[in-house]
Amino acid sequence: MRKKLWSINFLFLIFFISNGYAGGGYSLLPKGTIKGMCVKYNDASFIDITSGYCEANGKYYEVESTTTYEVDVNDIIGGKFTYVYIDDSGSNSITPSIMSTDDIPSWSDDKQGWYRKWTNDSKSTIVDDEDQNDRCIGVIFCETDYSIMKFDSVIEGNNVRVNTSKKIIRLLSGASGVGTWSSLNTHSDFVPENAVKSILFGEVQQANGICQIYLSSDELKSFYNGVGARGYLITDAIGAVVLGESRNIAWYTESDDHTVIIEVRGFVYTR
Repeated sequence: MRKKLWSINFLFLIFFISNGYAGGGYSLLPKGTIKGMCVKYNDASFIDITSGYCEANGKYYEVESTTTYEVDVNDIIGGKFTYVYIDDSGSNSITPSIMSTDDIPSWSDDKQGWYRKWTNDSKSTIVDDEDQNDRCIGVIFCETDYSIMKFDSVIEGNNVRVNTSKKIIRLLSGASGVGTWSSLNTHSDFVPENAVKSILFGEVQQANGICQIYLSSDELKSFYNGVGARGYLITDAIGAVVLGESRNIAWYTESDDHTVIIEVRGFVYTR
């Protein structure tokens, strides 16, 4: 009987290992799990990470209460995104070691999360092998050198929504309508690598009549799956647009519309 029970327990253990479960603390977590641990603004060089837990590279981590971290000033570069990671090699207990860097993450099918990958925007240089085990848990936008842009963040299901206190970028200013969908291929530079939505603001004017503006992913260019508005003489729209693989967007106005403004005012990212 004991031998049979031992066999069952052994098979149970193999099941959890083969299905990507990590043990530790009080739980066994499926691969990729993350609950809470939301990165929030504290001040120009500090962030808070709320309570929560996660699996990262086969290990269990837990933050018991909101904790404040100082972001390395060398990683606060004006107009750039800084990513917040669990430092795999530097974490020796259930409490994670947190680090920040402008190294860019990539989605890992094997680990079921976003993990540190590239050292530069051109994605031409890959980080050391051990650094590829650092899981991304947050993103911040740097307004200027040494100053994080103020933001609010909230968890939405498996994603995190970030509303910034100011525009991240004005992509169009005073453009004229053309009566067809037009791509904005610079948009991807102003949302993080792991963004799944962009929070966009669009405004348009008309000299004498109805004007309209629509914003969509560059892949869809759809009136039905984006953000849009119609109004008399002037109108604006704001909302979250689901992004495609390129992370670029497209816009539409009528040919007699004018003074088109489009701004990025936040983003939604996954971890």
